[in-house]
Amino acid sequence: PVCLRSRKGRPAFTMSALDEKVLKAVTGEFDLESVQRLTLPRMDLQSLEGIQLCPNVVELNLTGNKISKLNGLEKLPRLKKLILTSNNIQSLDGLQTLTQLDQLHLQDNNLKDIDELQKLEPLQKLRYLYLRNIDQELPNPVCKHPSYRTVATRILPHLLCLDGERLRQAEFVATRMGQDEPRSLPGFSAGDVDIPPSRPWLEDFDWEDGKAEESAVSQDVQKELTDNLREAKRLDSKAKALLIHYQGD
Repeated sequence: PVCLRSRKGRPAFTMSALDEKVLKAVTGEFDLESVQRLTLPRMDLQSLEGIQLCPNVVELNLTGNKISKLNGLEKLPRLKKLILTSNNIQSLDGLQTLTQLDQLHLQDNNLKDIDELQKLEPLQKLRYLYLRNIDQELPNPVCKHPSYRTVATRILPHLLCLDGERLRQAEFVATRMGQDEPRSLPGFSAGDVDIPPSRPWLEDFDWEDGKAEESAVSQDVQKELTDNLREAKRLDSKAKALLIHYQGD
């Protein structure tokens, strides 16, 4: 049975599965289609049967239940944040249709097979993925695989954060370069671009003209220096003549 608790922690009532009455009690909403955030932690839930009664949920928290299969999540097409921490999940079947998902929390489950991560490939809007905490607590067994991080970032090239750590640009580039086949933009191929032949960037520079210009500049500088020196000598001679004149007086 599922024991629903009030906000003060006291048991409210017990049901064997999610149904309309249970969901209305939890959300406080009469119209379940208007529910966007649904929190169902630590209720001993073993399945997601009935979750389709809230089809417009954007955030769903199922922390601390006994869920092993994710059947039913395909009925939540708008889901963006899904928290499944501390359940009994061994397979990611059921997540493939959640193409709007941005955050996925799967810490403290029982994911063992590295190939399970491949099932996340359709989730190209996923930016935050947790299979363990940032301090490496509550890990799934798959986190011990030597290629865990590499596989995750290859499958989800737009991932920004893995297990609470921002992905470094160098790591991102390395994983992309390690792919067997480069990914391309939809509807785009290299053949669509006309790349002109390369040319030396100084191909049109006339080195002789450059030398002539340098010579002309040097001549102008030399002439200016000569004129300045001649004027200085003239002023010096005039100053000496004035000095002799005043000394004679």
